[in-house]
Amino acid sequence: MSNARAISCEKGGEHSMLKERTFIYVSCCLFSVVGVLHLIRFVNGWDLIIGPWSAPVWLSGVAALFLGFMVYNATMLLGKKKKK
Repeated sequence: MSNARAISCEKGGEHSMLKERTFIYVSCCLFSVVGVLHLIRFVNGWDLIIGPWSAPVWLSGVAALFLGFMVYNATMLLGKKKKK
């Protein structure tokens, strides 16, 4: 069983790289959308109430910064994967 796995990994190198790039691209898009929504909430001061808890507006500012950092890193990673 382990030989079959090793052979399939060797043959699937190109396909595996494509899946990895696709995953990074999709996650980058999702992080961008959610980050922009948090930024809009932060700028407009919208309320976010989950059950009995009201999320503070500053939390969306922190989330927008964090997600921006994640998008930046994903973009850099995509650039490195493209050069390989």
